[in-house]
Amino acid sequence: MSESALPPSAPNSLSRSARFERRVIICLIWSVAVICLWLSFGTSSPSTDDATRLVEIRDFLAGQSWFDHTQYRLNPPEGVVTHWSRLVDLPIALLIKTAGTMVPTALAERIAMMIWPAALLAGLLVGISRIAGALAGNGAACVAVVMAALMAPTLQHYRFGSIHHHNIQIVLIVWSLAFFIDNPRRPNHGALAGLFCALSVAIGQETAPALAALGTIASLRWAFNGKPYAVTTVAFAGSLATGTIVLAAATISPADYFSVDGVSL
Repeated sequence: MSESALPPSAPNSLSRSARFERRVIICLIWSVAVICLWLSFGTSSPSTDDATRLVEIRDFLAGQSWFDHTQYRLNPPEGVVTHWSRLVDLPIALLIKTAGTMVPTALAERIAMMIWPAALLAGLLVGISRIAGALAGNGAACVAVVMAALMAPTLQHYRFGSIHHHNIQIVLIVWSLAFFIDNPRRPNHGALAGLFCALSVAIGQETAPALAALGTIASLRWAFNGKPYAVTTVAFAGSLATGTIVLAAATISPADYFSVDGVSL
């Protein structure tokens, strides 16, 4: 396939009216989904994982080290070293601190636990619409958003109080795929896909199989389609490798570089 034969990027080829229509539908579906989640689960329905995340954030705000992932309330007095990343603690902690300048801390925590999953749900719907739009046009993007709001097993991760890391991992993988399938003339999108993949695996290694699948498809796409995909694939791989190393260095204590769950190798 020659570079001139490549289709233009679908999101960029949308008319202004089509862009407006898609945004309106996304806003409406997001609003309906948030209301349905509120009616189903209430304004605060944390699981045990969500509650543990909140305790971890409280400890972080109280002065626990960025590199100390030990939860001392478990197996006292030694505590338990968790595998959870501060990359999720940080934005929620910022929401709590910001809201805490205006309301009591308990209310600030509740506000943060409502805003965080709702914002991630918006990101999920926009990412899904972008994927469907790139593959099959604006009509498919609108239908995909509606179908996404019906995925109950996935949607439960965006109820109020859901601050565990699975919801953000889903969003990051969706956006990695969205950038991955975009116009191969834009290597910056390949780099963004690699960065989002690196973020997802830094937050939790559950997404490693998805990353392996994307990497395999990127290699095969380059092999079968040739030069037009070369720069984007290299950008994807370089960003993934660099992001993984940088994020590991930023979130893991140097003393633990050669240990797994606190056990030295």
